[in-house]
Amino acid sequence: MHHAVEMLLDTATEAAIRTVWERLRDEDVSATMLDIGSRPHVTLAVYNRLDADDFREEAAAFFAGEPPVPVRFSSAGTFGGHSGVAFLAPVVTAELLGLHARFHERFAAHDRDAWPYYRPGAWVPHATVGILLEPGEVLHALDIARTANLPLDGQIERAGVMAFDDAMVGPVEQLYELPLEG
Repeated sequence: MHHAVEMLLDTATEAAIRTVWERLRDEDVSATMLDIGSRPHVTLAVYNRLDADDFREEAAAFFAGEPPVPVRFSSAGTFGGHSGVAFLAPVVTAELLGLHARFHERFAAHDRDAWPYYRPGAWVPHATVGILLEPGEVLHALDIARTANLPLDGQIERAGVMAFDDAMVGPVEQLYELPLEG
């Protein structure tokens, strides 16, 4: 099992992204995000190994000291190569980068088990709308995503710790949720 630390969005923003997921399903592009039980989010870190129970107390203290972060999704994108991923991209602000940097500084002891794509200097913040897509499906997904009433303004209000399998096609299990209260 892998573990992800995800930034969770306000209700309206989550609903708007979920609408994109539903449209992808309804147009037979992909229902994966709905099928695996994911929630709209921006991932801070992914770990190959994490004792989520031991992590909880320190993570709760960290996020309790962080204020909610405004977020504006202004574009749709994909990663290079054959990633099979389509996403909504937030504007990269000082607040967003600051939260990411402070998180990774505080939890540097976990770096040996962290996926490198989410580390400072490599992170591309995004809210996934489709995964495991074929090239033509990526293009269709991007077309749907960019019609999501962009820019989409919202707020990161909570963090969640999720568990998921190696193939990223099994159910996502939310282990716990922590408010940003700072």
